Amino acid sequence: MSRRIEYTPPSSAQVCASVLTGFDCYVERRGIDPVELVERFALNPHMVKPGQQIPLTNVCEALFQASRLLHDETIGLDYGADFEPRSLGLFGYLALSSETVSLSLQNMARFFAFHQQRSALRVTPGPKATAIEYAIDDPGIVNRRQDADLSIVVIRNILANAEGGALPLLSVEFEHERPSSIRRHEDIFGCRIRFGCKSNRILLNNADLDRKMMTRDPHLLSLMAASLHTAIPPIQTKTVSQRVCDGIMMLLPEGEPTLTRVAEAMHVPVWTLRRQLTQEGANFTELVDEIRRTAAESHLGEGIMSMLEIAQALGYAESSGLSRAFARWHGMSPRTWRHLQGRREPSSH
Repeated sequence: MSRRIEYTPPSSAQVCASVLTGFDCYVERRGIDPVELVERFALNPHMVKPGQQIPLTNVCEALFQASRLLHDETIGLDYGADFEPRSLGLFGYLALSSETVSLSLQNMARFFAFHQQRSALRVTPGPKATAIEYAIDDPGIVNRRQDADLSIVVIRNILANAEGGALPLLSVEFEHERPSSIRRHEDIFGCRIRFGCKSNRILLNNADLDRKMMTRDPHLLSLMAASLHTAIPPIQTKTVSQRVCDGIMMLLPEGEPTLTRVAEAMHVPVWTLRRQLTQEGANFTELVDEIRRTAAESHLGEGIMSMLEIAQALGYAESSGLSRAFARWHGMSPRTWRHLQGRREPSSH
């Protein structure tokens, strides 16, 4: 029998709790009792220390649920529009204390791993424009639309501290679909907005990169950079099995994952991938089963998704597929397991 491969659940990515500074007050102002969201996703801003990290999936789900409760597609955008970059703590002060717009962007990209794990902030210069691209690289986080809006508008807030007035953006692009109204996006960004794109990004004129930051402070920048250097944990290289698990998670919502499809996504010949898994004592079918079990337990414990939604997220065509698998794992139905965990069935909105 193959040895058991320990796979980190998709909720392992962390983000600095400071990203939700004022979120409880914001949702209360919008008419939602913040206690339910704050307690449900362990986001109490008064119980976290500066620099402390919380699960990124909790943040994304809290924004998603707030959007559903208010029937508002632009919660992330609206909350982020007035977000003060200094509230981000070390990361925010690093960006603001940089000398120029260009150096601010470079420092943000360089130290983004401190602020948020399994995510990326990339700065790509072009002949006339520079792209600032944001992405969550954790395939286990599905509801990321509001997070994308929030993250892009916070970057815009940082850029707004450049000298010479508002920094004009050439365009803003989002991965998610176009909302029913884009007026709020247009009012905030003041440029062309595109949806359904390959990435979330801002396009900035190269001529504006040398503009000074009004908040520049060389001494503070030196202190922030030194603190961040010591705070970022060393990057650990993933095993082949862990990379395969990431690929499986990414492909599950599209249906039954196969070794061939995962190999294609990893740009590795299927025979090579099979040999590497064998060398690590791993079995592809067992990996798929273990990931489904772990993810199913996580989704059921959160009490957010219906049985059909969970089944589809795990690559099952029908909820009966999830029920059969759960009976094999635990000897009971998923609804019974959820009840024994003290979780309610999700309410429909």
